Amino acid sequence: MPAINPIPQPSEPSEPPQPTGVKAYAACIGWGMKLLVLSLLLLEGLYLVLGNLFLGLGGLKRLVSWDPETFTMDYDVAWSLWPGHARVRNFKITGQDTVLQWSMDIEKASVQVELAELFDLRYHATRVSAEGVVFKLRFRVSDEVADSAYARALPPIAGFADPPLAFVGPVLEPTDADYHLWTAHLENIDAQIKEIWVEGYRYTGDMHARSGFYFKPLRKFSLDPSGVEIRSGELQTADHAVLRGMEGYLFASVDPSDMEYADVATMLKATQLHAMLEAQVPGLSFMRSLTGDDFPRFRDGSGALSLDVRVDRGVLSQGSRARYATERLDVDTLDGGATAALEADLRVHEGRTHLSGDVDHATLRWARPSGGPVAVVNGARATLEMPASLLEPWLVEDYALQLPSVRVPDLRRLLPDRQSPVQFTRGSAALRGALSGHRGQPGRGSLHVDVWNAAGSWKQLALGASVGAKIEVEGVDLVGKTATLKGTAGIGKAHVRAGESAYEDWWARARFSGVKVRLGRSIDVRGNAKVAMRDLDPFVGTLVGMDLLPGWSKPLISSKQVDTDVNVNKQGTRLSLGVQAIAGSQRVTGLLERRQDDDRGAFLIESGPLSAGLQLGADGVSVKPFAGGGWLKEQLAALRGWR
Repeated sequence: MPAINPIPQPSEPSEPPQPTGVKAYAACIGWGMKLLVLSLLLLEGLYLVLGNLFLGLGGLKRLVSWDPETFTMDYDVAWSLWPGHARVRNFKITGQDTVLQWSMDIEKASVQVELAELFDLRYHATRVSAEGVVFKLRFRVSDEVADSAYARALPPIAGFADPPLAFVGPVLEPTDADYHLWTAHLENIDAQIKEIWVEGYRYTGDMHARSGFYFKPLRKFSLDPSGVEIRSGELQTADHAVLRGMEGYLFASVDPSDMEYADVATMLKATQLHAMLEAQVPGLSFMRSLTGDDFPRFRDGSGALSLDVRVDRGVLSQGSRARYATERLDVDTLDGGATAALEADLRVHEGRTHLSGDVDHATLRWARPSGGPVAVVNGARATLEMPASLLEPWLVEDYALQLPSVRVPDLRRLLPDRQSPVQFTRGSAALRGALSGHRGQPGRGSLHVDVWNAAGSWKQLALGASVGAKIEVEGVDLVGKTATLKGTAGIGKAHVRAGESAYEDWWARARFSGVKVRLGRSIDVRGNAKVAMRDLDPFVGTLVGMDLLPGWSKPLISSKQVDTDVNVNKQGTRLSLGVQAIAGSQRVTGLLERRQDDDRGAFLIESGPLSAGLQLGADGVSVKPFAGGGWLKEQLAALRGWR
């Protein structure tokens, strides 16, 4: 019988072969990558939940704003997709120290922040993209100016009181160990700006900036090389527009600067700036916000402004220029004013700043009574030259003034006050002149005056004549407002009426040298002049008609071809007038003193063997017959001692 094979039993399963070599390494990497991805996804999920909860519930606000007296942060909406990067809407930060306050509002932004630095009180953004930026900055003010127009023009900053009062008492600067102020460090800023309000000046418009800065309060500030495109905009101060239709570019950088001792000069030395701007000037009424209610006051002044200016650490660079032109500018002072067509120009060449102002046409006027035109100026030009350094902007080295034509069409408008003892009834005048000087040296110039067909009156004296004068101006001191004059003046073909008497074809000529003039609240004059005149008859007749001379004295003082030495000393309301007139055998010597409206004087009249003394006092005129030199000396001594 055939053999029966046994039923085979199932064998034990064998283990699969283990990968070895490269296959084993690749398998480990694959599992590791899967684990890493799963871990990252888990972490990202946790971050999306926890991070956005932290932002949404205000955790970042509270972390940054732990000391709201120095630095605060706020926003309406914020979210983040990965650590250090966030998007925000209606973002706002504010800060202050003992010197200034500032704020920045952003409608929406994307920010890359170094999170670890927040724990060291450093807000370090490595990239910022922002829209709708509003920046405000203001310095603290003292109690004395808290209610001034300047303080009212400062920008309001939410969270801080208005006005921003300075700290009272000593301010202790924190040491490095006690320093707990936030540092702001923003890099790679790409921002669309709609408002910048610094102190009293407010820009609104469309501006695109690429910038970056570092600011550690009371310690350090720096501005990365920055570019700003001004697409459109308006600049204003208080309620007045300064510039409109602004277009241009601005490039600037500021070297790291120590803010503990910073001032304007320090910041200028650290700044490089290039500004190119075209704008319309709606008027100069904004100047009132700078000068207050003081004079002068500016009206109109609408025109165009163009500038291309480079500043390299406080010095204007070669080729810098600026130009402002207006067809009408009104300048009002307390006593009068002017209306002019003006062009002002600034240029920098070879380290010097050249400033010029050209007046094509201008009219001058008194404020009262009618404000009508008094004089017309044509073709006037003023120039200044100074170093190009902005650190000493008023160190004028050279100056020049040219007045080719100034006309007074009606002399009556020169003295519009009908109560004045001196009145013009007709006539016209013209003058031309020039003035120039160099720093450290006295200036010099000239003045030519011509008066035609003039007529006027003083008390009982009426005069009609033509007048001419040629004056050289020397020793001009613009700071002291002093000058020395020399020249000649003459009156010809004069018609003089003194009371009931008339004198025809009268003339007079004067020569003067070394006459000192000082301009202040009044015009002060001190000097001598030699005057030659046809005779003294018009003056004697006037004094007799005013009862200041007795009628019998007329023959004593009547003579032809009179030569007179005159000494004038006017200081404020005080006037001293010394006279010595000689005509043949006749001589008049004396002194007239005036204090306010009080006149006193003494004169000795000599005609051959005859003489008489005239004394003018508070009670009128007294006559001393046969007076001599001794009498005159006594009277002059008394007058000089009169206070």
